[in-house]
Amino acid sequence: MTIPMTNSSRKAARRPRDLVTLLATLAVTALVTALGTFAAQTTAGLDADLTTATRVLPSFVLFILNTIGATSIIFVPVLVGISLLTRNRTRQLVDALLAAGLSVLTLVAISILVVQSNSPRLILALTGGIQTEGVTPLDPLIAGLISFLVIARVFDRGKLGLIATISVIALSFASLVAGQTTIVTQLVNILLGWAIGLAVRYSFGTPINRASVEKLVEALDSGGLIFDQIDLSLETSEGRIYRAILKTGAQINVWVFDWELQGSGVLGSWWRGLTIKTSGDFKGMSIRRRVERTALLTYAISATGVCVPEVELVREIEPDSIFIALENLSGSSFADINSRKIQITASQIEKFLTDVKTMHDADIAHRSLAAENIYVTQSGDIAITGVHSGTVAATDLQQRVDLAEALVTASRSSSILETVQIAKKLFSTKELIRTIPAIQGVAMSRKTRQYLASNKELMKDLRKALGELAPSADLQPISFQRIKWKNILLASASVVALYVLVPQFSQISLKDLITTAEWKWAGVALIASGLTYFASTALLLSFISVPVNRYRTLQAQLAASFATLVTPPTLGSVAVNIRFLSRAGVSGPAAATAVGVSQVVIFFIHVLLLVVFGVVAGTQTDFSFRPSRITLVIFVVIFALLILGFSINQVRNWILNKTRPIFSQAGPTLAIIAQQPQRLLLSVLASISLNFAYIVAFFAALNAFGSDISFATAAFVYLAGATLGQAAPTPGGIGAVEAALIAGLTASGIPSGTALSGVLLYRVATFWLPVLPGWYAFANLQSKNAL
Repeated sequence: MTIPMTNSSRKAARRPRDLVTLLATLAVTALVTALGTFAAQTTAGLDADLTTATRVLPSFVLFILNTIGATSIIFVPVLVGISLLTRNRTRQLVDALLAAGLSVLTLVAISILVVQSNSPRLILALTGGIQTEGVTPLDPLIAGLISFLVIARVFDRGKLGLIATISVIALSFASLVAGQTTIVTQLVNILLGWAIGLAVRYSFGTPINRASVEKLVEALDSGGLIFDQIDLSLETSEGRIYRAILKTGAQINVWVFDWELQGSGVLGSWWRGLTIKTSGDFKGMSIRRRVERTALLTYAISATGVCVPEVELVREIEPDSIFIALENLSGSSFADINSRKIQITASQIEKFLTDVKTMHDADIAHRSLAAENIYVTQSGDIAITGVHSGTVAATDLQQRVDLAEALVTASRSSSILETVQIAKKLFSTKELIRTIPAIQGVAMSRKTRQYLASNKELMKDLRKALGELAPSADLQPISFQRIKWKNILLASASVVALYVLVPQFSQISLKDLITTAEWKWAGVALIASGLTYFASTALLLSFISVPVNRYRTLQAQLAASFATLVTPPTLGSVAVNIRFLSRAGVSGPAAATAVGVSQVVIFFIHVLLLVVFGVVAGTQTDFSFRPSRITLVIFVVIFALLILGFSINQVRNWILNKTRPIFSQAGPTLAIIAQQPQRLLLSVLASISLNFAYIVAFFAALNAFGSDISFATAAFVYLAGATLGQAAPTPGGIGAVEAALIAGLTASGIPSGTALSGVLLYRVATFWLPVLPGWYAFANLQSKNAL
């Protein structure tokens, strides 16, 4: 019998669970501090009520609490230190003392910063008053005690942990009763002490206390697995893998999960589970749960007849480790075979896809059908490994993603044509077509994502091959990402816009706004707003060669205004118009091209008018807009960067590759329209009318509050502000449009109060009031299946 002499060269391990807990503790600390600061008056009242209420407590109760609190700061660390020394944990005691000292110094430093911050709310939340002289907001001793106890792992130790918990509560309560601190402060003290203790523990690592190989051997023998040889095959971030040869000649793989590695991979899996909708990516903190899940999935899949490594034994080795022994499969994975430039046979691909169908029929999703987990055994059979990430009672979406990854793996290992031909025999056309939207790299398991990162064409070609099975099928796209950077940017921009705009509302009085406004101008703004929908209708129809109901097209423009309430300005309008035209009988490519070309025409007319009105406004004496030096420098730098970018081949080619498809689609339509002067003239006039209607609405809104701005200046400010607003990621350009227009008006000499009032009226007339009729038009078109 051969047994490895050493377990590992590591003396300490950084527990992933400590990192996860540390981040959570810091987040809770920030939240408690923010809430306490925001509701400083409320928390101060609670502290005063608590102090008043405790005065009615019997004196002996207060005496006991004070005694426990006063003595615990000395005796608890002494008891814990003795306990550590008797158990030969000198290193742990040194780390605990270091953490306590660091915690004390950190809280003293934070207290000084709080006092010097001159933030009345923060000081009131942490001290219960506004006096800062001779006051230490935070209690370094409590935090130091908590850090010491965290490093010593006292809270995990029965009676000693109970004594420590009571001592901390008594110490905190005694400070509250004496009026020396606040509830928020005590929570922050405990949380910061806990966080610093975890930070030290994670930085220096936890002394390894894992089950020895001898203990593992005893557990295997007691389970009836008598072996001749056992060797450490691999040590990963999640555990140890031993390969053992039994007396019978069979080989097994023993996965040993140690307590110190609890939480390994949790942050990545949680983040993926939060951002990707396929769910099931959440890993638990408990190593026992992971082993149990692996065993459950293995038994469930094996029961369907699919070949998987059988579970030989699952057992705990003392309280520190748990292992699962699995059958060792002799063979090669699809990935290994592919690396040797050997193609998988058609029969093997068919057996693999048959196994996938068998699992799905039992509502089991493997969720990691990468080529590395599919084995061809020495007998030529197909076996599936890596079942630990699977799911029983799998949802329809999980099964679609599972099949998508299986098809990707089969296509990678064989060919797309052969894979599709085999899949047609096993799955219905409907099943395969519904899989197309799920063929996305983001939905696949890690190994497959890594492969597809350098083989993106495979997914494109596979989707194309499956799409040929039913060319006219209506595919519903799947958005797997819950959280996108675009949404984060949108939320951030909204917050910034509110931060900029809300203070400006204090400059105007709603009563004065209503009583002083010239409402005839407001009526003009409203009429001009209504004309924009007729202009946009005419513009869209000028690019359509087939008959389309004009009234419904007008309704679609109103519906688009409702869609922009929840999407960026251009995006909502484009999506609604393309869908409307498609339902109206216009082919998909023609609808997309018509809408795209209309946006191009609007853009060029918009830029042309911006230049024209800029020149006109610049020749007028009432236009005092003078860009600052920094603005001119920024524009020069941007222009220089654009020139530099186009001078670089890679950048220029990237831009051309992105824009070439757009012009290739829009080019034929523009060429046809150019040969029809009437359509070309109609599109130009409609685009000019659309811009002029918005300019008139903006000019009228400003005149409603007595502004003496010229029409040319108002037009220039509107066109410039609208350009910036259209690029904003916020719904309807909310915040960005208002900020840009107000900035332009104030720069041109309009008082900020008048500028804000006029912009708000303009936005009400052109954005907010059309929402209700837009909602009705949206619902009406949907009820008639026209949208």
